[in-house]
Amino acid sequence: MTWNGQKMRQWSRRGIVAATGIAVAGLIGGVLTAAQIPSQEKPLLAEEVFNNLHVLKGIPVDDFLQTMGIMAAALQFDCSD
Repeated sequence: MTWNGQKMRQWSRRGIVAATGIAVAGLIGGVLTAAQIPSQEKPLLAEEVFNNLHVLKGIPVDDFLQTMGIMAAALQFDCSD
């Protein structure tokens, strides 16, 4: 098999078509995802659920619990200690 000019051009066209298809699919996926974001409800904030918060205000409850879990693991303590 030899790589003459025509075979090289054909391979390049296939690569360009494939890259264009991937880019278009990514753009369509991004547009569909962005269109779904406004329809979601506003998440509960940590200070709305937990009392006596002084530092971690203004973040969603899920992020708050993950942050507290990371801190508990790092310190090797939890609320029962």
